[in-house]
Order: sequence, then C-alpha cells, then structure tokens
Amino acid sequence: MVCAFITAMSSLWLCQVAMGDLAQNGSITITGLRNNTNVFVKDSDSDNTSLIIGYLTATGAIATVAIGFSKWLADQKQNRATRELETVKEIVMPLVNQFDKSDKMLYAKQILDSFTPPLQREWAYPKEHYSIKNLDEILRYHKDRAISDPGEISIRESFDELFNFFSKLEYLFSIGLLTERQLEYFLYYIKKAGDQSAVANFVRTYNFPLHGKLDPRLNSMIHNDKL
Repeated sequence: MVCAFITAMSSLWLCQVAMGDLAQNGSITITGLRNNTNVFVKDSDSDNTSLIIGYLTATGAIATVAIGFSKWLADQKQNRATRELETVKEIVMPLVNQFDKSDKMLYAKQILDSFTPPLQREWAYPKEHYSIKNLDEILRYHKDRAISDPGEISIRESFDELFNFFSKLEYLFSIGLLTERQLEYFLYYIKKAGDQSAVANFVRTYNFPLHGKLDPRLNSMIHNDKL
C-alpha cells in the first residue's frame, strides 16, 4: 500500500517536471514554425499527449491508493474493535465474575472496606480484633510470632487469594491482554490495598509477583528488612 502510493506520487512528480520543461522549451516549437519546420509541431503534439496520459494515469493511481488506504484504516479500526470485544468476552468478564463471586477473597475485601468479618465460633479473639486497624498484627511476619488463631489464618488466606488475583491482573496487563480501561473495574480494591502499609509489607514479605504496575505501593521488589 505504501509502496504503491510512493510510486504514484513519483509518477505524478515526473509528469509535472516534464510539463514544466515543455513550457520552458515552447520557444523551440515556435522557432520551428517560423522556419517552416513541421517536425517540431508533430513531436510537440505527441509529447503533450503522452504527458497528459501519464499525468491522468498518475492521478488515477493516487486516487486508487487513497481509497485503498482509507479502506485499510477502516478495516484496522474494525479489527481493533472486534479484538477488544473478544478480550472482554474471553478474559475480562471471567475475571470480573471470579472477583465478584469468590468467597475466598471475601474477608480481605470486607476488611479493606473497613468492615469486620462475621465472627466464627473457633476464632480465638473478640470480633474487634479482626478489623483494618489490626492488619499489622494479623498480617505479621510468621517468624516474628507464629500464626495459630483460625481467624487470623482465614483472613491471611483471604489476602493470599486477593493478591494471587491481583498478580494475575498485573501479568495480563504487562503482556498487553488487559488495558488500563479494563483494569478500572478492579481499581477500587487495588487502591484500598495500597493505602494500607500492612498490606504493602505483606506483599513484599511473602514476595507476591506484583511489581508496582497496578499500584506502585504493591511492589514485592521494594526492599524489606525481613527478607
């Protein structure tokens, strides 16, 4: 397509140059007439006809290329729209359904929303313990103090599930299968997680495959003294 356009433009330019030369050399033809020499007239008519045909041919070629290029642009736009619809259907919507319907992420999302998960019978501490203000304690490094309370274990597992999901989002985004616009649905909880220093430390301490592409604060590559 581009080569054809360049060829057509080159042909048009050559025709214009030749037409210019003809105009400049018109005195030769006139001189020939004054000297009763008809050969110049015949040659001039032939040259004029060839130049006009060449000019029209080049112009037609440029018009054809322009029409073809416009169609190509329209096809590319349609192809992009089709690919985006396929991505939404095959990738985005399954992710949305998983995120909305997963019971495993529920405790983490409740705490990030400043709610307290419903207290279970086997949990060792009062309900107030399992809240956002105690995330530093709940998500502590296990070698600092062992994790034995079933409530803390359940909440930590919920955050594990949430960050495994975020890691999937970041990977798909980094290889171009998700766009920033498609990530917007999940940004509320991504930013909520980034707002909590205990959560950011949890990501770094346990080396989740997050590298700051969703939120710069959720980055396992940032130095952590516990590592």
